[in-house]
Amino acid sequence: MKRRHPRLIFGLFLAALTGFHPLAASGAPGDPDNTFVQQGTIDQPITAVAVDLFGNIWIGGRFSNVYGQGYPYLAVLNPDGTLNTHFTSASLFSIGVVHAIDVDDTGNVYVGGQYGMGRLNYVPNNQSWTVDTAFTTQASQVFHRCDTLTVDHGFGQPAQTVFGAGNVFYTNNNNTVIGNMACLHINGTLDPSFIMPSANAFDSVVQIRYVPPCSCGSNTIGIPYLLISGSFGVMLLDASGLINFADADYLNTSCAAIRPLAAQNNCPSSHGEIIRGGFFYGGYFANNDQFTPFHLERLGGSDPTWFHSINGYLAGVNNGYAIAAIDALDGGDMVVAGLFSQIGGNNINNFAHLLPDGRVDQSFNNNAGYPVFAMARQPDGKYILAGENGITPDTGIISRRFGLPAARPVTFTGQPPGVTLFIGESSCLQSGLDAWPPPPLLWYKNNNPLTDQTGSSICISGATTNDAADYFLRATPFCGSSVDGPTIHLTVLLPPPPPPNDMFANAFTLTGVSATGTSYIRSATTETGEPNHAGQTAGRSVWWKWTAPINGRVRLTASGSEFPAALGVYRGTAVNSLTLVTNGFATNLVFTVVSNTTYRVAVGGTPHVGSMGNVLLQLNPVAIIPSSLFLNSGLNFQATGPDTGSAVVEATLSLAPANWQPLATNPFVNGTVTFTDPRPPTNPASFYRIRLP
Repeated sequence: MKRRHPRLIFGLFLAALTGFHPLAASGAPGDPDNTFVQQGTIDQPITAVAVDLFGNIWIGGRFSNVYGQGYPYLAVLNPDGTLNTHFTSASLFSIGVVHAIDVDDTGNVYVGGQYGMGRLNYVPNNQSWTVDTAFTTQASQVFHRCDTLTVDHGFGQPAQTVFGAGNVFYTNNNNTVIGNMACLHINGTLDPSFIMPSANAFDSVVQIRYVPPCSCGSNTIGIPYLLISGSFGVMLLDASGLINFADADYLNTSCAAIRPLAAQNNCPSSHGEIIRGGFFYGGYFANNDQFTPFHLERLGGSDPTWFHSINGYLAGVNNGYAIAAIDALDGGDMVVAGLFSQIGGNNINNFAHLLPDGRVDQSFNNNAGYPVFAMARQPDGKYILAGENGITPDTGIISRRFGLPAARPVTFTGQPPGVTLFIGESSCLQSGLDAWPPPPLLWYKNNNPLTDQTGSSICISGATTNDAADYFLRATPFCGSSVDGPTIHLTVLLPPPPPPNDMFANAFTLTGVSATGTSYIRSATTETGEPNHAGQTAGRSVWWKWTAPINGRVRLTASGSEFPAALGVYRGTAVNSLTLVTNGFATNLVFTVVSNTTYRVAVGGTPHVGSMGNVLLQLNPVAIIPSSLFLNSGLNFQATGPDTGSAVVEATLSLAPANWQPLATNPFVNGTVTFTDPRPPTNPASFYRIRLP
């Protein structure tokens, strides 16, 4: 089948977006939730979706058949994606193709369509819905076509008013003819108290969103607002039609949302922002939709560092036709869906999470897999995406995606201690941070901003005395006061003199079967002809020498040093003619030694890569420790010891005196050796021992 650009038809979902709740099931943000499954074919695209308080999913569009059953233009799915048969197929056939759906706080459903507006009353006794024929009749006398609608939310009661837009025609009490938007009483009759601004009486309205009363600190919104978008841009109206905010734009705006000031408060304020996106020629045109690259931008807000515009028509880096829906979250971040393939230079597919400053959240699954025409957020935070398959013939697709974590305030974890460096050394300062969504970060040095340091850490390379200062990290959450991390005091000292065992000829002496050596590597050097210890070139080194008092295996480690140390063990008397015994980087070395043989030990590190601390060298013989013993069908046991090599197992019939006889020489495998006595169980009782060869 040939892929094509589908016709994009926007019917606005206007589900009540409640406060965010913890996710009910595990899943990465944006990933498909496979507990929801589309059960079959939906024969035409879905252009409207809403979720009621019971978790049922209402879908509307051009379809006439859902899962093989006749459901013209409107259907309801159970939370798992199965068809809810408590809703009858012909309930609202009279309003034609469905463009918009909204639900109130008690489960009643409002539907806007090709021939008007209708209402379904929820029946609690049998969990079904019946058509409110009186409302549908009255409303259809006002709305000849309803493209978008919203009802009042947030009171836990049935809706008291219904706002809609599309094809209406009446004269308000200012004798102004209105042709696009109206308010209805709960019985479906016109509410004349809402007066559309006369300058916009015939402008195309593509979306209406209800903003309930709320309180945000000193900013109290005691009355509801309507956020409307369309050919005029965006406006914020009160319930009587008075303009609280307006922003005109020569682009049509298909959808908008208010980014809230604080958790659970969808309040417009001097600090809040309106996010809007859209396309040209918004609305329902069955066979003649036209589009240009989408636009997405923010309006208002007091912080100039937050994103102002991600505009396809200006930036030239965003590919797509439109944004169908925007969901603004409590942390100032947002989720957008529609028909696009790129935002801000990032290749994404029709579904994206944007951080408050406009960056694309790369950890989010930014891929819907199909053109999205409508989106709704469930009370548990998951997203319902609805649209079409994107190929011919058109069919409807619906899926559920995992939502995002709840917004978390900025907290700094741990108290970084003061840091001391010597001139020429390098290190990174880091301040532990927890917040969601991730806020912009900026480091300060002696209270002065370092404008190029915007990560969670700041690295000092080749320290000088000018780097000595007090540093702290500042996080600036969306619409909130900045939060400063703890101060990290950096001290920069003159380097000490070279260590006494810097040169091969001045190596410190280790004595005994077990030995410990200490030194430091600051100001150390390397010598002409000195080997590269564990591959570390052009670095620094300090030296020890040890004459083995035993035959056997020993373990050498520098893991207690203040840097990742490179170890080299050699034989020889001149630094430029050494024979390598073994080497390794930041690890324990186990090797075989011969009594009265002198070994040279070097500890090295690379300059400016954290290799400048104190050295702790430890040498010990390798012990063998029995770890398990079994006596079923003969004797077998395991012992732990060196990582490699072998062990000799011996036995004697008596300890007074002992007469040890070899039984086996078995290899160590990952530090473990296994032995099974090959002699029959009738053999006389024996004593056993295991030793290194």
